[in-house]
Amino acid sequence: MTFDIVVNDPCRTTAIATIDITPGMNLELGNTAKLDFLEAVDAVETSSSIKAICGAKSYVVLNAVGGTAVSWISIAAKTGSTGTYTITASPVLEIFVGTHSYMLSTTLNNYSMNPGRTDTITIVVRAATCDCTAVVRDLPSMVTQNGAVADGGTSVNVPTATINQANSEAINPKIRMCFSSGAGCANTSSLAVTLDDNSNLPSFMVFDGTKITITPTIGS
Repeated sequence: MTFDIVVNDPCRTTAIATIDITPGMNLELGNTAKLDFLEAVDAVETSSSIKAICGAKSYVVLNAVGGTAVSWISIAAKTGSTGTYTITASPVLEIFVGTHSYMLSTTLNNYSMNPGRTDTITIVVRAATCDCTAVVRDLPSMVTQNGAVADGGTSVNVPTATINQANSEAINPKIRMCFSSGAGCANTSSLAVTLDDNSNLPSFMVFDGTKITITPTIGS
């Protein structure tokens, strides 16, 4: 007598439970927001009481149309918190401003035939607020000043760096907002002058905030 034995792997079709991401995310363009969620569970895990019996799972946030990954959103296991994952959103382009309905996709790594599941996550991105603190500046050219011992002193103005508007706007939406609103960014800064090893200036060099006065009195 012959007979067949068929062994079915329930992980191929197991249903994955809903992930609670109902709080969604709300952030300003140029900022970063985070949202934690608990690792997904599937029906086989629940019925067998064996954690991760179907293997590891992967998570990615997808566009609702087209199903492509959202480039400015990442997901990673939360350090020091087993079973918790963190969604990190860091939008930097003005096209991302608005209310978005994305899909959190959960799949079983070892079972590509399993359809997995998707849960809706709402992310609201507000327009950036003008903030000039991260402007990029071009360094000034080297200045050389000659003087002599006991010549009564000589002074040299300390040149300041200038704002590079194009580079600043390219990397920071908060700065783009400053210039697009007409406010711009003032080229203000605080200067500190030291020797090249970061030690204090010698006593015959005095910096008053804008210029260095050099008054050497001995040959050394």
